[in-house]
Amino acid sequence: MFRPLLLFLCTTWGSLVAGQQLLINEVQPSNRGTIATGEGRNPDWVELVSLATGPVDLQGHVLSLGLQHHRFTRSLVVPPKGVVVLWCDGHAERGADHVDLRLPREGGTLLLIAPDRSTVLDLFTWKALPTDASVGRTGDDGRGWCLFPHPTPGAPNGPDTGLRGVAAAPALHLQGDRVVVEAATDAEVRYTLDGSPVRMDDPVVRPDLVLRPSEVLRARAFAPHLMPGPEVLLTRPARDEPKGLISIAVADHLLNGDSAGIIAVNERSNFSRTGRAWQVPALVHINTPDSSQLLELGLAVAGSGSRGLPKRSFKLLARDRFGSRGEPHIPGEGAYREVFLRADAGPSTYLRNVFMEQLVLRAGLQVEVQPGIPLPLYLNGRYQGLYRLLPPKNAERFGRGEVAIDLVDGPAAKALKGGSEGYNAAIAALHRGAPLDSLQRLMDLQSLVDLAAIDLYTGRADHDLNVRAWRPRTPDGRWRWVLFDMDLWSLPAENTVERMCSAGAPEAPYLSALFAHEATRQRLLARTEALLLTALAPAEASSLLDSIATADAAALERDHARWAVALDRPAPREAADGIRAHIHQRPELLLGQLAARLGHGRAVVRFDAPPAAQGNVLIEGLPLPEGHQEARLLRGVPLHVVAVAAPGWEFSGWSDRSSASPVRDVLPGEHARVTPRFRPAQLRP
Repeated sequence: MFRPLLLFLCTTWGSLVAGQQLLINEVQPSNRGTIATGEGRNPDWVELVSLATGPVDLQGHVLSLGLQHHRFTRSLVVPPKGVVVLWCDGHAERGADHVDLRLPREGGTLLLIAPDRSTVLDLFTWKALPTDASVGRTGDDGRGWCLFPHPTPGAPNGPDTGLRGVAAAPALHLQGDRVVVEAATDAEVRYTLDGSPVRMDDPVVRPDLVLRPSEVLRARAFAPHLMPGPEVLLTRPARDEPKGLISIAVADHLLNGDSAGIIAVNERSNFSRTGRAWQVPALVHINTPDSSQLLELGLAVAGSGSRGLPKRSFKLLARDRFGSRGEPHIPGEGAYREVFLRADAGPSTYLRNVFMEQLVLRAGLQVEVQPGIPLPLYLNGRYQGLYRLLPPKNAERFGRGEVAIDLVDGPAAKALKGGSEGYNAAIAALHRGAPLDSLQRLMDLQSLVDLAAIDLYTGRADHDLNVRAWRPRTPDGRWRWVLFDMDLWSLPAENTVERMCSAGAPEAPYLSALFAHEATRQRLLARTEALLLTALAPAEASSLLDSIATADAAALERDHARWAVALDRPAPREAADGIRAHIHQRPELLLGQLAARLGHGRAVVRFDAPPAAQGNVLIEGLPLPEGHQEARLLRGVPLHVVAVAAPGWEFSGWSDRSSASPVRDVLPGEHARVTPRFRPAQLRP
C-alpha cells in the first residue's frame, strides 16, 4: 500500500523534486507517428533521464498514475547522464521497458517512486496535448519545461520552444452564409475547405468568409507561446438536417487520390484492400437528436461484397494513431472503439434490414441485432445518402465486462475471439441428436430456433454466409446467434425449405439437424407458427413496415435520387410494395413448404383475442393481435397457449371448455377454435 502523497505541487505542467538524480524527462500521451516499437506499434511513452555519473537500475522503482501502479521487477539500467524510453502500452510481459500503464489523453500526474515505495523521486503533471506532441524538461538541470511539437524520444530534449500551453478551440457558427468565429483576442484562426487538416500556412478566417452549401470548414486556433489548439468542424449541408447528420472531413487525396484514395474509382480501387494502409485519419462530427460529438477517428471502407458498389459502407475507428481522445457513442447503446456506417445500397435493403431489426426487438426474440440510427452522411461537405450508425458485431460489443468470450464467424466458424472448439462441439451434438438437456447446456437453443424461423420466413439467400455466434467463456456459457445483413430475401413462392435442407455440408441455421431431432423439430415448428400468427401476421407485419416506410420516406427518396444513376435499384414505394407482397403471401406458402417437407397434414384453427382492456393470449410466449384470425396449421405440432388477464379482470375459462386452466396446449386437428373468456375480477373474502 502506497503512503498518502502530498500532491499540492501538481499545479503546473511539470514539477521537479529538487536534488534528485533520476527524473521524468519527457512524456507523450498521444503518439500517432513519432516513434514505433519493434513490432510496429505506436504506444505512448515516458522518457526518464539520469543526472548521475554512474548507471541507475530501475529494478524495484515504481511508476504511479492515479490508481495505477507499475513496479519494475526486472533489471533496466539507465546509463550515466543518459535516458531510457518506457513504452506505456499496458503489456509489461513484452519486456522490461514496457510498463503496465496507459497515459490519459486528457492529462494526468505521473510519479516516480523509489524502491522503498514511499520516497517520491519525481513528479510530473501534464494537460491535454495535441497528437504527436510531447511535454518535457529543458535546461541542463531540468528545472524548466515546455511543449515539443517535435518530440525527441531517446535523445536529449531540444531547446526551449517557448510553448507553455495549448490554444483553446475556437467557436464557429453561421450567420446566414458567413462564418462567425469566437476565439481569444491574440489567436489567429486558420482554416481549410477541402477536408484537409489545418496547418500554420493555411489562410486566416476573415469577417467576409462565406461557407457555401455542401462545403465543410476545418479550423483551429494559433496563438503566441501556445501549441495549435484542437480542430473544430463546421458543415453547411445542402439542406437543413433536423434529425442530425454525420459529417466527415478527410484530406481529399486520402479519399479520391489515384493511388491512396480509399473510395477512388480506378484500377486500384479499394474493393478489397484492408489493413492500416487503408485506414485514414478523419475529423468526424456525429450529431444525433440526443447527442453531438466531434472526434478524431480513423475511416475505412467496410463490408465484403458491398465494397464494389458505388455507395460504400464505412468503419469509424477510435485509435491512438489517429489522435482519438474519445469513442463514438451510439445513443441507447454506449460507446465503442469502432462503429459502422452501413450504406444500405437501396430502399429494399434499408427497409428489409430495419424491418427485421425492429421485429426482433418488438417481439423479444433471442437473437442479437445491431440497433441502428438512420442519419445522412456528408463527406467533405458532400451528401452521400442515408446511412445507419450501427454498433459493432465483434467481441467489443458482446464481451463487455470482465468475462472473456468466444466469438465465431462464417460457415467455417472462424474464431474471431477465443476459440471455436466449443462451437464445433455444440453443432456436432446437434447433428448427432443429443438429448435436449445436453443441447441446452451447450447453446441457447431458443436463439438458434429464432434464427432458423427468421431464415425460413425470409428465405435469405446468404443465410449460410452471414453466420456469427458467441458465448461467455465460463463453465455455463452457452452459444447465442447474431442476426445481421437481412437484405437478401427470396421470392415468396421459392421453396426455400427444400433449398436450406438440401445443403451438401452443414449450414446455419442447421435446419436438417433441427428437423431430424423430434424435440427441436416441434420447438422450431411451433415457434415459426407462433411468429406467423403474431409479429409476422400480415396485419401486424404490414403495420410495422408502414411505420418504417412512412417515418423514413423523405430520407429514402432523397437517397434514391442521389444514387439513381449509379445504382439500379427500385424506388422506395416499389421496394415497400415488394416487401408487403412477401408479408401477405409468405405465411401460407411457408407452411405449405414445411408440411410437404415433413409430411404433416394441415388443419384450420381460429384464434380469438379479446380487447386489450380485458387481457391477452400468448402463443409460445408471443402476444396474439387483438381480434380474430384463422390459419391452416400443421397437424401434430402443439402450440403452448396462455390466457393473461388485464388488471381488474380474471380468466373465466375457454369457449370449448377444454380446460379450466389459463395454460393449455392447442393441437391443430383436435382443437378448431381458441377463445379465452375474461370477466371483471370478483372480490372474494
